Amino acid sequence: MITFRNFANLRLVIFIFIMSGFWLMFMQLFDMLPNFIVDWVNSTSLVETLHIPQWMLQANSQRGPQLAQEWMINFNSGLIILLVVPLSWMVSRTRRVVSITAGIVVSSVGLLIAGFQMSGWMCMGGILFFSVGEMLASPKMSEYLGVIAPEGQKALYMGYSNVPMAIGWSYGSLLAGDVYDRMGDKANLALDYLSKNFNLTDIQRTDAFAKLMDLTQKNATEATDLLWNTYHPYKLWYQFMGIGIAAAIGMFLYSMWVKKFEASDI
Repeated sequence: MITFRNFANLRLVIFIFIMSGFWLMFMQLFDMLPNFIVDWVNSTSLVETLHIPQWMLQANSQRGPQLAQEWMINFNSGLIILLVVPLSWMVSRTRRVVSITAGIVVSSVGLLIAGFQMSGWMCMGGILFFSVGEMLASPKMSEYLGVIAPEGQKALYMGYSNVPMAIGWSYGSLLAGDVYDRMGDKANLALDYLSKNFNLTDIQRTDAFAKLMDLTQKNATEATDLLWNTYHPYKLWYQFMGIGIAAAIGMFLYSMWVKKFEASDI
């Protein structure tokens, strides 16, 4: 009963609502970016420059040596292990809601950078930005909930940090699946290109890209470039960055509101 009564606390409900937007955007690093990397990101230059070993490469790549998407995403985890302690120390005197707001903005920009071009270097740079934003926002969220908790309910309030994650991830998965299917899936875009330019409508999805290469006499890299320049799949990230920025604006306004009756260090 205490849990349900706490959801009548306006500060708590608004905070959970805002952070649900953050988590919706946040989870696309793990839900949508891996597919985007496999379809669009060209990491050949990165692999050759850094001498990436064979066991870290994408299997059966038609576009030359490509760093496997799981290793690109693992860059996020590695950065957190290396940087979370020094970065937390640097922002230890910053108001929690300010740190959360800054983290949401940085993460949102990082997600856009990661998918704005086909460059593997750019994707890694975006993941770097995203990771810094994650380290600014995520730990402070749980910390903030612990600070505003009524006496004797600190653990309960910190447990509420999982609520926006559940909301954001659940709805985000549904939204991202539909968005990627329409705007980013390379096989679907190849089908659309074949239909509009060669009047072919009976091609199987799994055969579409190979058929596109055959009819256009292009290799895998050139055919990928053709689809990229025709359909601009990077635009799918705009709406998720927009959700993140909206959450950041909401958190900024929230911080101005709660500052009136909360301690200045919150």
